[in-house]
Amino acid sequence: MKLLSIILFVALVRGAMAEATDNLEGNQLLIASITPVARDNHISLYSDCGSPGVELYGMSLEFRRLAVSLTNSWEQSLANESAIAPDSLSRLILLNALLFLPPDEYLKCLNRVLDLYLDGKIPRDEFLYLFWFPPRYENGWFLSFNYANPKVVAFLKRVRIAFKEDKGIVSSADFILSGRAKSRDKWLRLEDPVGNLSQRKIPLLPEQ
Repeated sequence: MKLLSIILFVALVRGAMAEATDNLEGNQLLIASITPVARDNHISLYSDCGSPGVELYGMSLEFRRLAVSLTNSWEQSLANESAIAPDSLSRLILLNALLFLPPDEYLKCLNRVLDLYLDGKIPRDEFLYLFWFPPRYENGWFLSFNYANPKVVAFLKRVRIAFKEDKGIVSSADFILSGRAKSRDKWLRLEDPVGNLSQRKIPLLPEQ
């Protein structure tokens, strides 16, 4: 009986390892297929140039598939980022796809990306312009509407410490922690002149 249990355990481990490998290889192929789409359409992958993730999401089936795949494989993908996204453009495609994670996974991802920045593995600009000043409204709302969640509070305090020399970042973290960012974003959703912001889903975390 004990031998059977060991055999089953080994089989499960091997199955999990094979699945992780398949996910990484699949994500690598997807990123490689998205890269020429971004390059040929001159898509800038920084938030001051529009919403590149949304633009890619609309024009590239592969990008949508990548966003879905990352729901269950973002941790392995970030851990192997240099292998599956070996240049700056492919890395930015990977990071933009992370913006579409569901709320609970996105919060874990924010902490992991901050870790990578602190370890010098992600440039400051990429952390700030993709995850602190995100190109999607929904990602900005994530922090403002979940500001009272203890795990979000902990993340915001980590950001304050990491960027303690940057008064602008510290001030924006305090603005979110105060709840004023939520009030602002609720008002913007209602007063949007185009009228589509109020139709977008707010990425709320489960109640604690």
